[in-house]
Amino acid sequence: MSEVKVGRNDPCPCGSGKKFKKCCGRFEDLLDMNLDAFTRYNQLITAIKIKLDKYYVDKIKRIRKETQARFLRFTVDKSLPPEHEAILSDWLWFDKTDNNDQTLGSAYLAENGEYMDKSLHDTLKTLNQSYLSIYEVESYQDYHLQVRDIFQDEIHHILLKEPWEIATDKHQILLLGRLVNLEEENLFSGMVLMIDAKSSEGDFIKQHIDYLSRINNESITNLLKLNGEFLYGIFDHAYKKTLININNIQVIMAEESETQALLGYLQKDSAWILVHKLAGFNWFQPDGENRGYIRLAVGEDKILCCADVLEDIVKIDDTVDSIIGEKEAVILSNLFMSRPPALEMADIWFIVIKDQETERWLDTPHPELDDKSPRELMQDEQGCTRLIAMLDEFTKSISTKEEKELIDYMRCRVTG
Repeated sequence: MSEVKVGRNDPCPCGSGKKFKKCCGRFEDLLDMNLDAFTRYNQLITAIKIKLDKYYVDKIKRIRKETQARFLRFTVDKSLPPEHEAILSDWLWFDKTDNNDQTLGSAYLAENGEYMDKSLHDTLKTLNQSYLSIYEVESYQDYHLQVRDIFQDEIHHILLKEPWEIATDKHQILLLGRLVNLEEENLFSGMVLMIDAKSSEGDFIKQHIDYLSRINNESITNLLKLNGEFLYGIFDHAYKKTLININNIQVIMAEESETQALLGYLQKDSAWILVHKLAGFNWFQPDGENRGYIRLAVGEDKILCCADVLEDIVKIDDTVDSIIGEKEAVILSNLFMSRPPALEMADIWFIVIKDQETERWLDTPHPELDDKSPRELMQDEQGCTRLIAMLDEFTKSISTKEEKELIDYMRCRVTG
């Protein structure tokens, strides 16, 4: 950091329009070095956030709604509890990047760092390097919590403001927090969320982050830093004990000998049942009750792997790998990958969409069918005739090629 002398009454170089002593220079008057370590460091962190909030107030007002929607897109209810505002703000300042791959915090440091008090400068630098992670509580002593990062398997000692009162030998506590590595102590920045893990919540979170690291080809550290909204959403599902609908659709290009080997295996294995044959594929699903949509479709030179829940995604991958070995899969759709399928794969993707929509239609009760579902009606003697008539009525009101293809697909499912 270069030594740049600015007079106390000079305009602050940060561009706020205030005098230096009332802006960036004000911090050195506020910091009391005689305070206890937690209060002193918390003052540093708070001063940074107040400064960023004031400096970027107009910009944050413009982008906050869009930013909040992005941060919440993987949560259960897509809503932000008021007490979580600090988590969103930290993510907005220190993690969310702009088109130049800069965060608000890193941009502020680049523009104004040379004019800042050293303690404030170093704290901002550390905050810029921080990210959300999950920590398992191991022990407590002398206002210090010993925690283990469940992703990096690293031990940290966190300074607390108040004594820890939860028995670490009786509870498996998981904390979602932003660890700040300061010169003398480690602190959590802002709000920390907690789960008393009783039902493998830690494994649930770790398995999903490992999966995301693999499909995004990113290290876990980069994933947490660049996509903290992933972890916040996964933690929210774990806390509310709700499975994540990943809606994974992927295709494997294979030799005919490989598809025939897989087809033969599925036809013989009682754990898989043939649902139907359509669009050049044999569509299988696991026997028994399934969680959401799950299909393994085998064509002449393609294998479609579709599942909503991570455990089922892994199950399908393991089944295919055990028969034809590990082969590269092209992901066509996935909750955590916000991009459309490649143009050359659009037709394959649409085949699955048609099958998904048809399954949803088959299981939905309709008033015009006496509140029965099409699948129920297909058990009646004249049920298929009524369904074809219903689809014919649908055809009269459709206007796009895709809608017509979907109705035709439904008609094929009804007629078998």
